Amino acid sequence: TIVTQCVDALKPPLRQLVYFALAGEDESALAKLDVKDPDQMARVLRALTPVARGGPKETELVTQALVDPSPRLRRAALQLAATVARRRPGAYGSVLARALAAADPLLRRLARSVVRSLPGKTQTQLLGQALGLGAKQDARRDVLNALDARTDSSAAALAGAAVGILAGADVDAASAALAWRLIDTALARDAAEATGELAHLLDAGEASEAVRVRAMTLLSERAPEESFAAIAPAVETLVRAGKPGLLVAALPLLARVAPDAARAKLVALAQAAGATAEVRVAIAGAWGQLAKASPDDAEMGLDKLLDDDASKVRAAASRAYGHLGRIALEELGDIIKHEPRDVVEGAAWGLVAAVEAGAPASR
Repeated sequence: TIVTQCVDALKPPLRQLVYFALAGEDESALAKLDVKDPDQMARVLRALTPVARGGPKETELVTQALVDPSPRLRRAALQLAATVARRRPGAYGSVLARALAAADPLLRRLARSVVRSLPGKTQTQLLGQALGLGAKQDARRDVLNALDARTDSSAAALAGAAVGILAGADVDAASAALAWRLIDTALARDAAEATGELAHLLDAGEASEAVRVRAMTLLSERAPEESFAAIAPAVETLVRAGKPGLLVAALPLLARVAPDAARAKLVALAQAAGATAEVRVAIAGAWGQLAKASPDDAEMGLDKLLDDDASKVRAAASRAYGHLGRIALEELGDIIKHEPRDVVEGAAWGLVAAVEAGAPASR
């Protein structure tokens, strides 16, 4: 045909590019490209970009270009990938994510520059996908910083990305700090969404004890009531496991999200022997959480802890005792007169809690 004759008259690689543009889903023209020079290949990819569609052969060309040392060729490949990703959501996602997580800092920088041209939701998805590729420390920090800089990412996306980092066994301190900052941002943005993601840390097999304790502390302080039912099963599992280091944070959280289960567990712990002082401190805090819903049980449990041999347990019990309100005032007054300084400080905070619970401030 006349069209074929005209195209055949073109010089390669333009001939192959025009055939590719006319061929629909057929990529055989790309297989005939034979370009060795990086600068020429960069020009080929720029010419291909307007008609690129993300097929297997085209993706192979882009992937090969990204391992070439030429920055010009790499940028052309990334710009092609991003252009197709804008036209066809999901296309080139794995290629762009791998570039964001690459060990080569130049490739990461080029990738971040190109990805910034994509819609906000796509950017967040790609950054999260890059974190899931097991990026090394420097790459991980770059991606976390990029996520932290985004103002339009959902709370679930931010918290989910951070949890993916913290759930690992070998998290460096800088990456962990960035991940916690993302979680804090997510909680401020939408506490319910962020809480749903943060709760996954409680049963993350490789997460350290310190990470899980911090997650439970955050949940105790900031989880909204509508998320309690979703959190409770994981917390109950940790409490049943009985590991002292986790019980310290799990008991107060259980008292908040599942009061009935917490009450039964606290009664059982009171009848058992051998709890560490740290666990007894946590028991006191949990009874304080339950004081409003179960004042009689809480008073009985705290009375015993107020006579504990360890002053830090008595201090925690004194602070929790204030949640009982007016009936706590006389006991707390006696504690302030007779106990050592650390217990007195706990009793002072208990008086604050008592007033907040309805006791008269002037008594």
